[in-house]
Amino acid sequence: MAGCVLSLSAGAVGLSNLFGPEAARAAVWNDCRREAQARAPGLPVVGYERDEDLELALEAGFRALGPLRVWLWTGGAG
Repeated sequence: MAGCVLSLSAGAVGLSNLFGPEAARAAVWNDCRREAQARAPGLPVVGYERDEDLELALEAGFRALGPLRVWLWTGGAG
């Protein structure tokens, strides 16, 4: 068994939470990317990965754009 989560927005398809057998992880990346493209033709496929998962994403044709920054708003004036 293998798969991923695809999240559709108006401007992109998010690809996350990939899972599958360790020996087939590169194939899972390729299959999930193709499925995202098939379900939302013309939209960019995006995600956030690091370490080994980033290497697999790069091998599947993705390119790194930069580090991920997560912001937290805790309320207050604004």
